[in-house]
This record gives sequence, structure tokens and C-alpha cells, in this order.
Amino acid sequence: MTIFSSRQSVAAAWIAATVETVGGRSDIFRYETVKRVLGHPLFWLSLVIAVTIGALAAGGGLEPQKTPDTLSFLKAAELGTLVEALANYRSMGYPAFLRLVVTPEQWLSRVPVVQVGLYFLSLYLFWFAVERLSGSGWFAFAATLPLPWAGVMTLANVIQPDFSAAVATIVAISCLMLLVTGPSKIVWGVGVAVGVFAAYQLRPAAVFLVAMVPLLGVGVRWLRDRGDWRGILRWSVGLAALTLVPYLLFCGLRWVAVGHFGVVSFGGTNLAGIAASFVDGRVVRELPQEHRALARRFMSRRAQMGWKPMRRESDIIEYFGQYSDNIWRVARPAGKRTYRENRQRVAEKFGDSHWDPRPEEVVLNEMLGSASKAIIRLKPKHYFKWVTDAIVLGLRHLLDYAWIVAPLLVVLLSLPILLLRQGANAQASEARRSARTPALLALLILGVGYFAAYLLLVSLVSFPAYRYFVSMTLFLPSAICVQLFEIWRRILTPGA
Repeated sequence: MTIFSSRQSVAAAWIAATVETVGGRSDIFRYETVKRVLGHPLFWLSLVIAVTIGALAAGGGLEPQKTPDTLSFLKAAELGTLVEALANYRSMGYPAFLRLVVTPEQWLSRVPVVQVGLYFLSLYLFWFAVERLSGSGWFAFAATLPLPWAGVMTLANVIQPDFSAAVATIVAISCLMLLVTGPSKIVWGVGVAVGVFAAYQLRPAAVFLVAMVPLLGVGVRWLRDRGDWRGILRWSVGLAALTLVPYLLFCGLRWVAVGHFGVVSFGGTNLAGIAASFVDGRVVRELPQEHRALARRFMSRRAQMGWKPMRRESDIIEYFGQYSDNIWRVARPAGKRTYRENRQRVAEKFGDSHWDPRPEEVVLNEMLGSASKAIIRLKPKHYFKWVTDAIVLGLRHLLDYAWIVAPLLVVLLSLPILLLRQGANAQASEARRSARTPALLALLILGVGYFAAYLLLVSLVSFPAYRYFVSMTLFLPSAICVQLFEIWRRILTPGA
């Protein structure tokens, strides 16, 4: 019994010691796991996203918000045939999205939730792309940090395509950076093509990405590998094909189906929103005969609203405010009346077979565009004033945008500290030749280039209204925040 009891005591002591050791190792394992999680930038990015979702839900940011354009997108989603969709003045992307998301039971309530969900998923892809480009997860975190809070988030619950187009743009740019930096060329190449195509199908103004994405890709590739010009040129041809071929195929389909080459039949209508403000008696007299009736109706409808023709010394903000009404209450009603009168006149004289067989929207857009260009040719200085003042307005908006002004101010205040710190350190030249410099330049080119191209395109056919402005500044906060991150990294570790 004594021996048995002793063996029991030893076994019990061994088990207790084993449990204590395992428990201790378990505690260490848990501690290391928690430490690893808390030290990873993706944890903090997820936390930021979770807080943003909570703030949106608490503040009504996930409740659908309609705009005057919402009904037209819903109607476009109900079109029965491909030809009707191709001829519509709304591009196909957002109506297709609404058709997938909207249900009779929940109506529009799912739209903001899906839009926000897709946006935040795109941010993880953006983080991964910047991390691959820079080699630093925290650098990528600094680039992604503004995006859940930037101005574009104010459009998250709006039933309009601007926010969804931002998602497609982020996907396209992220796939471009991944295409530049790593393997899986086919996967990321398809991502670039699909992202760009979806962006201009959702927001036709994003068509500039067809040219900008290849140029940006060549620039980023050159920053990383300046010695391989032949390889870069061959690669750039393939990249250009990824964006240009889908564009040409789609526009060719529209040309065959509805007789118009372009993303959507609305460019002429946009231009009429500007040109209608220029029409006065002299313009009506000097226009070619085929445009006079339409221009006269422009002038008459604006006069009924108490609006005067724009002068070169006029306050341009007043005419920017009339732009939307120029489209919906002046140009399109006047254009439809003129279209139907012309059609009746041709039918009475020659028969229906002599009238343009294309859909009414296509012919109407072409008629408005042709008349608007003729008006602008008579008032080129007025148009120049419109475009330049629209660009100036977009630049002035930057001064009111906190996510640009605040980090930029901190950057400017931090630069003298960096210069003093590097000046006192023998390894300053090595710090300046950081391996992250290509990533810094790439994001700076992306932010500034995207803003400049978008602003120019919008100014040529419209003006930088709020929803356009926050969309065109999509990457600017990221470009500034990574500069700030890198400045302070070099200040704190000047020999890095």
C-alpha cells in the first residue's frame, strides 16, 4: 500500500507539473498570438472599417437616399431588351447593379448595404496592392486609412452610381499595382480590364481610365525597373489592350445596335447644359439654319425662367447653378419638341422611311450635341471662361476638404524637422534613397493624375459639383498620408 500510495503521489505531482507547464505555454502562446494580431496593420484597418460601419448604421448612413436621378436609373433597370438598354441615356452599369440588388420585399434598403460592403472589400484589396508595391504593411495602412472616412463616403447611401464607380476604380487601380509587382499576371490583368470597364459603365466620366491606367502602369513599372525599356514597352502594349479592347468592343456593339459609337448617348446633352447659357439673339441669327429653331427654344425657355444669357463678365457660379435645369428643363424638352416636329415634317413630305431609323434618344443626343458645338463655335471665349472657371472652382474646393488640408499642413510642418534630422545624420543620403520611394511617387502620381484628369473631363462638359469633386479626390488623401508616414518614419529612424 505504501509503495502504491507513493506511486500515486508521484503521478499526481507529474500531472500537476505537466498541466502547469502546458498552461504556462498556453498563456505564452495566447500572449504571442494577441501580440501578433495587435501588431498587424490589417487588424487596425479592420477596426477602422468596423467603427465606420457602426457610425454609418448609427447615423442613418445605411438608409437609402434618393436623388432626382434615382428614378431614371430605376426605369433603366426595367428595360426589357439589350437594344433598349444600349440606346438609353443612362449607361448600363448602375441599372444592372440595381436589377441585381433591388427586391420587391426590401426595395432600395439593400442598396447602401451592398455598396458599402463592396467598398470595404475593395479597401482590403487596395491595402494588399500597396503593401506589395511598398513592401510595408504599415505604409499600406497609411495609404488606406483615409478611404473609410474620406468625402466619397458621404455618397455611400445615395442611389446614384458615383460611389459604386469609386469601388470599381479602386479595384482597377489595385489590380494594376498587383500586375506591376508580382505573379498571377492573368488574374490581375483580368481585374484591371473588368475594373476599368465597370467604372465607366457605372459613371461614364470614368472613361478617361481607358487611357490613364496604361499610362499610370507604365510610370509605376518604370519607377521600379528603369533599365528594362524594351520589356516595359512590350508590357505597356498588353496593358493598353486590356483597357482599350473592351472599350472598342462595347462601343462597336452600340454602333451596330443603335448607331452611336460611345459609352452612352448623353455627351451631347451634357454639352447642351453649357451651351444653352450662351444663346442670345446674335447666336440665333448666326447659327446654321438647321440649329436655329432649337436655339430659339433654348433662349425662350430660359427667358421664361427669368434667366439671361451668360456674358463674359457674368458670375459663373450663377450659371453653374443653372446647368442641371438647362439639361432637364431647357435642352431635352426643346430637343424632343424639335425632333418630333422634324420627324413629322419629313414624314409628311417623304414618308416615314426617309427618317433616321435610330432610337429617339440617340438622334436627340446627336442633335443637341451638334447644335451645342455650333453655339460654342460662335462663343468660344464664353466656353473657355466656363472651362477655366470650372477648373479653378475644383482647385478652390481643395481648400475646404479636411482630408487634404489637414494632412498636407502636417506634411509641411514636418518637412523642416526631417531636413534638420537628416542634416545631422551621416546616413541621410541613404535615407533619401529609400526603397519605398517608387511607391511614394506612384501614389503621388495616382492621386494628382486621377484628380487632374477627372477635373479636366468634368469641366469640359459640366462643372465640379460636390459628388463629382469627392469622386475625383478619391486617391489624393492617400497620396498625402503616405508622404506623412514616410517623413515621420525617416525622422524617427533616419538611418533606415
